Amino acid sequence: MQVSIETTSGLERKMTITVSSEKFDKLVDDKLIREAKRVRLNGFRPGKVPKHVVEQKFGQEIRQEASQEVMQSHFFEAVVSEKIEPVSMPTFTLLSSDQTTQLKFDAVFEVFPEVSFEGIEKLEIEKLEAAIEPSDVDEMLLSLQKQHAKFTDVDRPCAEGDKIKIDFIGKVDGEAFEGGTATDFELTLGSSQMIPGFESGILNHGLKETFTIDVTFPEAYQAEHLQGKAAQFEITIQAIQASELPELDTAFCALFKASDAADLRAQIEKNMQQELDQALTKSFKDNAVAVLSETYAFDVPQALIDSEIQHLMTRAKERFGQGQADFELPRDLFEEQAQQRVRASLLIDNLIKVKNIEVDDAAVEALIESYATSYEDPAQFVAESKKNKQTMQNARHMALENAAMDFLAETAKVVMKKTAFQELIQSARA
Repeated sequence: MQVSIETTSGLERKMTITVSSEKFDKLVDDKLIREAKRVRLNGFRPGKVPKHVVEQKFGQEIRQEASQEVMQSHFFEAVVSEKIEPVSMPTFTLLSSDQTTQLKFDAVFEVFPEVSFEGIEKLEIEKLEAAIEPSDVDEMLLSLQKQHAKFTDVDRPCAEGDKIKIDFIGKVDGEAFEGGTATDFELTLGSSQMIPGFESGILNHGLKETFTIDVTFPEAYQAEHLQGKAAQFEITIQAIQASELPELDTAFCALFKASDAADLRAQIEKNMQQELDQALTKSFKDNAVAVLSETYAFDVPQALIDSEIQHLMTRAKERFGQGQADFELPRDLFEEQAQQRVRASLLIDNLIKVKNIEVDDAAVEALIESYATSYEDPAQFVAESKKNKQTMQNARHMALENAAMDFLAETAKVVMKKTAFQELIQSARA
């Protein structure tokens, strides 16, 4: 087998392979014999069709099939011997096929980019630090109480946190607009469910009161014909219900499998700490990838971008409940995000490879156990994860990424910046 390789552009390579026709001829012959035993033709008993008859009828199709098999097998043999790692399957072009001497073909494919990370120790990467304050735990505890609050009818002006029932008519330039009218509409004041100014305009108005508020639709409002428009809403309050928070007693704590208020606070703080750790890790990773991406330029394989776009489109369809094959989303909606995700993945994978970053089984198991704490039965989660080969592979890759971030934190110049717990968590959730 003769192999030659040339760079056609960027990451694209063209490999020209010439092989002896001996293997090709034998493969064709074997296929003809198998087809002769299988095929049914008029005038011949099953399994007794002469090989030359099969060749006359199916020879071209069989040779094309054999050509594909020979090209694939020799391509894989060539990339192993040449120590090349293709991104995806190549495009084959058969150049010549001389039955007596040789078979020659081209294979065009992309390779993975290589990043040297020269001068990585000089990079400055911002790393956030935050701590959970007692007030943060208080706020989370209050949020749990609000989720289990009881509402009772009251006859007083509306206040923040009240659940109300209203009728309203919205007008723009004095004309009612579609979707701007409702009857017995339920709303919790302070939930930010409505456009800015709507809920605050209702505060301090009383039961059965009718009044008008002025608001402006956001420039990015989903209905284009209302974007940035000034509007007036005539509102009538039909019911006001005040929330009554549950006491932090044994019964309330039992809802969360806690023995008392102190135990509940401890559980809340533990969960918050886990969320904080994950948010800090993600923040540093995002900052590190951004700095690496700005510092080290490299081409991104189009095959990987195409694959990521398809993945993002599939996920979007699932979120929208549109899994049907006839539902298509514009490709350009996902192009930029796909490029960013692929670039980030290639940077981290290259860093792991170039710097010989490794993790042991203990690190992988520790990672799985850290995720298990958020499940009702952590032991079962760990046991099931260890049985699943794909889960273990994903966990090992995640552990390697974490190790790569640890390497950067130790090697590069880390700039510490303090932030508030709530600010960090809100940013991470967004």
